[in-house]
This record gives sequence, C-alpha cells and structure tokens, in this order.
Amino acid sequence: MRCKTALLEAQVNSTLDGILIVDQDRKTILQNQRFVDLFNMPPHFAEQGAGDNRLRWVASMIKIPEPFIEKILHLYAHPIEVSRDEMELRDGTILDRYSSPVVGQDGKCYGRIWTFRDITARKQTENALLESNEKFGQLAENISDVFWITSPDMQQVHYVSPAFARIWGHSVESLYANARVWSDAIPLAERERVLASFARLIAGEQSVSEEFRIAHPGGEMRWIHSAGFKSAMPRARSFD
Repeated sequence: MRCKTALLEAQVNSTLDGILIVDQDRKTILQNQRFVDLFNMPPHFAEQGAGDNRLRWVASMIKIPEPFIEKILHLYAHPIEVSRDEMELRDGTILDRYSSPVVGQDGKCYGRIWTFRDITARKQTENALLESNEKFGQLAENISDVFWITSPDMQQVHYVSPAFARIWGHSVESLYANARVWSDAIPLAERERVLASFARLIAGEQSVSEEFRIAHPGGEMRWIHSAGFKSAMPRARSFD
C-alpha cells in the first residue's frame, strides 16, 4: 500500500499541471508542488491544513477574483458537477482550470480534484494569430486588386476579396461555388495559355505572371494582369 501511495505521489509531482485534491469538508487530501509554484504560494499557506487561508491567497493572485470565488462556492454546493474554464493571474499567466468530483467505486462523492495548467504561451500564439488574421482581413477587404487563396490544385477557393465582384462582374459566392468562374471569363483563344501558366504552380513553380482579357457580364472586355504564388494564389489587377 505504501508503495502504491509513493508511486501516486511521484506521478502527481511529476506532472506539469498543478493538482489539488480535497475531501467533502474541503480539507486537503493531496496537492503537488506545481500547484504551489503556479500561485507562488508561501510555505505557511501551502501547509496541509491551511484550506481557507490558501483559498484567500489563490484568490489574491487572480486578476479578477470574484468569478473564481463564485465558481468555487457553486461547485462545492453542487458536488457532482464538472467544470472547466480559464483564469488569468495578476502577472498575466493564463491557467486552464478543470475540476471534477472524486467518486468512489460505491458511487459516493468523496471530494473534488482541481487541476491547473499554464496555457499562457498557447493563448499568446492564438491572440497573435487572431490579430494577424484581422489585419490580413482588413487589408484584403479594402485593396482594389482581386486577391484569392486556393487549394494547392486550384480546385477550391478558400478566400476571395470583394474586388472580384467589381472586376469580374460575378459574386464572390459564385467563385466559392465554382473555382473556374474566373477562368471561364477568359476568351477561349487565350484560356489555354493562361491555365497552362498557372498549372506550373501546381507542378511546383513558385510564381507565375500573366496578362489576359476577360469578358465582363456587362459586355466589355477587360485586361487583367494576374500573378500567382505558391503560398497564396492568384492576385489579379484590372487595367481599366
């Protein structure tokens, strides 16, 4: 039995998650060093019997403590409920918090386990990506050139800027539905040359550039300069 207990403690202390397990009276059954470190907890608050003092310390480390305390009180009032959310500490650390009841083989609830995982780096990456996407969207939505992104085989359009409707005279929805709408507007005498040029991208060439005409639904012919790149293709500009 002692061997099993020692093995459990070793596993708990080796994880990257902070872990706290309490009984139904909120008394500590087990906590690991990672839990203490995440909240920069002084030794006298990390002691086995320092339940209320420990809670006050943890709450003091949280940027907005009120929702944290409300959630704890709610979970202790609903012992079989499972909960997961995110919380931000005053120093900017973001934790993924998970809590679930400790249920025995007899079906009885004997307490609650809390785990805390530092997800700061992941959230920073997500926020940076979101900011980058927002900037890209603002740029693509406002440029006068047509810009679109396709699958590597150019059979599916992932994004097209609003200028497509003005220059090609077809809705952006039509291009999403049929990736050939842009090339169908090219006169037959030029279409094979243009498609062969862009096919070089599929074959591995990094960039291509072509000039061609398109037939606008309004009846006029428009000259287009189009450049395609392996990472994002193609981009088109009308000469008129």
